[in-house]
Amino acid sequence: MKRFFALALIALLGIPPVAGRAEEAPVTRKPSLIFTEQEVIAIEKAVNAFDKAQGVVGIPDNEASGSGGTEELPAVTQPNVSVSGVMDFGNGDWTVWANGYRIRPGHQAPGFTVVAVKDDVVDIVVPGDQEARIRLKSNQTWRARHRDVVEGPGH
Repeated sequence: MKRFFALALIALLGIPPVAGRAEEAPVTRKPSLIFTEQEVIAIEKAVNAFDKAQGVVGIPDNEASGSGGTEELPAVTQPNVSVSGVMDFGNGDWTVWANGYRIRPGHQAPGFTVVAVKDDVVDIVVPGDQEARIRLKSNQTWRARHRDVVEGPGH
C-alpha cells in the first residue's frame, strides 16, 4: 500500500521514475515546511548579520557556503540570568528569585552578583571576559550569547 501511494504521488507530481537506487547526498540542514531553500539561506544570513552587529563572537564567515550556519558557536562562559521575582522591602532588605535561586543581601547565587535592588528593578553584574552590568525586572532574561534582554525565560 505504501509503495502504491509513493508511486501515485510521483505520478501526480510529475517526477520521472529513477532506474535503480541512487544514493542521496547528505542533507546539511533540516528542510523547512514553511520556507524555500533560498528563503532559509536569506534568513540565516540576516540572523548571522544581526549577531555580528550585536558583537556575538563565533559567527561563521561563510554563511552561504552550503553549511547553512549549522556550525556551533563557541561555548559561553557566562550564564544567562533569568529574574522570576523581585521584592524590595526597603532599608536594604530585598529578595530576588533568579535562575532558580533565592537571593538576599549577603547570600548570592553562583555565576552572577545582585548589586542593587530598587522597587522592581535589579542591577546585576555577570563576571567574565566581558563583564556584563545588566538591569532586569521580573520576568526578564539576559541572554549571555546574544548580550541582550528579552521578556520571559529567554530560551
